Amino acid sequence: MELEIEKIQNNKNGFTLVELVVAMGIFSVVMLAVTGLTLSLIKSHRKALAMQRTQETARYVLEAATKEIRMSIIKSNPFSGGSVLSIRTPRDGTIIDYSFNDGNKRLYRDGQPITPNDLEITGSFYLEKSNVPRRAYITIVMQALHKGIKAEEESKIYLQSGVSARSY
Repeated sequence: MELEIEKIQNNKNGFTLVELVVAMGIFSVVMLAVTGLTLSLIKSHRKALAMQRTQETARYVLEAATKEIRMSIIKSNPFSGGSVLSIRTPRDGTIIDYSFNDGNKRLYRDGQPITPNDLEITGSFYLEKSNVPRRAYITIVMQALHKGIKAEEESKIYLQSGVSARSY
């Protein structure tokens, strides 16, 4: 019996309480660092998705308006920084007004919003007309803001596009 007790007392294969506490402390610090890094990556990913969504939507709106303006006849007189641009379609002669409404922060086509509700757009049109050759050049300047539920989901971009209308 004494021999068995001596064997148990001489067995040093286990861990002491101090070693376990130190190991748990190191593990906790590593886990806190990994958790912080993961949360940071999730925030960055949300920000990137919000920026991508804002860019895609704003560019689509700008390209749709640009395409129609390019193929139309400009009815507005030359101006700098106006919020309304009048065009006439060459097919049927319909007059269409594009307008930025800073109160609602939307872009309208003939009184109908062409931007989604979650995207705030402000901007202006700059129009130059030349006689030789008979061309109108329109610059569209826009600021698009997407407000997300969380701060990291908010994104703002500035876009500018120049359009040379076929005729005026």
